[in-house]
Amino acid sequence: TVLDKFKLVKECGFHGIDVDGPPLKHEEVLKARDETGLTIHGVVTFTHWSQPLSHPDAKVRETGLNGLL
Repeated sequence: TVLDKFKLVKECGFHGIDVDGPPLKHEEVLKARDETGLTIHGVVTFTHWSQPLSHPDAKVRETGLNGLL
């Protein structure tokens, strides 16, 4: 589970994590963050490179955001 992975990262001595991969349930990620105290430094997904959240076009940003969900 996401929580198991966060716990492992914490046990290895890390204080933060970047989230990458297929779309994850954001509620599950936030719960894992809250339970472990890890800081989420960044989030990347398959849409990131072609539809970045910083793009000036709102429609492109929306597509990128939907890739996170």
